[in-house]
Amino acid sequence: NGCREHRLPNATSITFPGTDADALIANLPAYDLSAASACHSGTPEPSPVLRALGLSPADAYSTLRLALNPTTEPDDIDRLPAAIHTIIATTAHPASKANPS
Repeated sequence: NGCREHRLPNATSITFPGTDADALIANLPAYDLSAASACHSGTPEPSPVLRALGLSPADAYSTLRLALNPTTEPDDIDRLPAAIHTIIATTAHPASKANPS
């Protein structure tokens, strides 16, 4: 998500539609992940930054912010996609926070 040219080189935002980003974070404690933009973490509302980028509330709740830090190893990066895939495949997807049943 966001501009590919004007960004920090160690951070990215990725949307996994239909997935609860908080569930991914809970199952990936070894990684520096957040379910909100840095300026909006810790609040229950969808990030206004993600909404300004055009994401729906449901997609905002399905978005991870990943930051690499000085202790991140290449193997950590290599393992992350498979770990995310496994969690998405095995985690029940609760109803969207934006549209609870």
